[in-house]
Amino acid sequence: MDELLYSIEINKSDKGFIGKVSNNNNELKHFKNEFFDDLLQDIVDDITLDFDTANENPKDFFDDID
Repeated sequence: MDELLYSIEINKSDKGFIGKVSNNNNELKHFKNEFFDDLLQDIVDDITLDFDTANENPKDFFDDID
């Protein structure tokens, strides 16, 4: 079964690019950068950090089993 993890929206403004990233926890983050490739790198870095943090503290799925 597919699960939506992130939704990414990127818009061009007069001063560069604006990115909006929402995750499956309904958290919304905003990114701004003058350059498109730098904006993408900022978004990728943030998502990577989220995954690294989640992997450092994995949920033990067997805790809830009686």
